[in-house]
Formats: sequence, C-alpha cells, structure tokens
Amino acid sequence: MANAEEYRSQSHEELLVVLEDLEKELYALRNERRLNPKMEQPHRLRNLRRDIARVHTVLNEKQVAAQA
Repeated sequence: MANAEEYRSQSHEELLVVLEDLEKELYALRNERRLNPKMEQPHRLRNLRRDIARVHTVLNEKQVAAQA
C-alpha cells in the first residue's frame, strides 16, 4: 500500500501502469472471494480499492495542474 506522495512522484504513464496492475489484482481477489468466501486476507480488497482511489486522485491533480 503506497501513499499519495509516492504516487505524486511518478509520471502519468507510470501511474496508468500502476492503476492497471491494481485493478487486475482487485479483479483476481474478487474472483477468489467468490470461490472461497473465507479468504485469508479480506482486508486486501479494501486496501486495493483505496489505492485505486489514491491513484485516480493523483491523476486528477496532475490533469488539473496541467490545465492551469
């Protein structure tokens, strides 16, 4: 789990790659939860959703800064 400062230091292209990786991992964990409702690390789903939100926030900040 990375914080927003770590994401802010990355380029736009790097953030898109990170976002894609996080979304793939979230998809895999959701499928795992469907197959096995008592998964070992259920908190990982919440952390992934929050990381995805952080990346989206930083991407939006960079977009707004580029327009200004």
